[in-house]
Amino acid sequence: MNPPAASSTAAAGADDIRDIRGLVEIPSGWAFLAWIALTIAVVAAGIFLARWLRRPAAAPPAPSPDVIALAALERARTWMTRAQAERFGTAVSSAVRHYIEARFDVNAPRRTTEEFLRDLTHEPAAGISPYVAKLEELLHRMDLAKFAREPLDEPQMEGLLESARNFVEKTRRAEDAESGA
Repeated sequence: MNPPAASSTAAAGADDIRDIRGLVEIPSGWAFLAWIALTIAVVAAGIFLARWLRRPAAAPPAPSPDVIALAALERARTWMTRAQAERFGTAVSSAVRHYIEARFDVNAPRRTTEEFLRDLTHEPAAGISPYVAKLEELLHRMDLAKFAREPLDEPQMEGLLESARNFVEKTRRAEDAESGA
């Protein structure tokens, strides 16, 4: 009774035991080095591919100074009312001064109009010298609106805006004019 059960277990165990196999041959020499090099190459390619797929998309080129200035001048149009003449003058002046700084590499926004114009006449920036007289008139008119609170009516504000826009359009670089037009 017990012996037949034990013999069937022993027979099942005998089928589980397999014979010893021969030695496993490990490649040596150049074949082994080739496998290592191939493995390194596959891993490196995987890392490169993962980084390439996760790279950030190329940022669009920054707008040119004249495009930024013209957009700022257009935004200043919203303050073209007699009650907001000071704010309008500040917006137009800021747009022109930041344009000059970016386009001609002149420190314009943080200086008084007199300091700025004096430096322009002593060391004129390339391309701006023919426009210094018009620029002086434009900046003085904007200063009157900003600091003296001179009342400006809409036609005067339109004239200031047009003068600022003309200055930017006439002094922009040739390559900027071609890409912006």
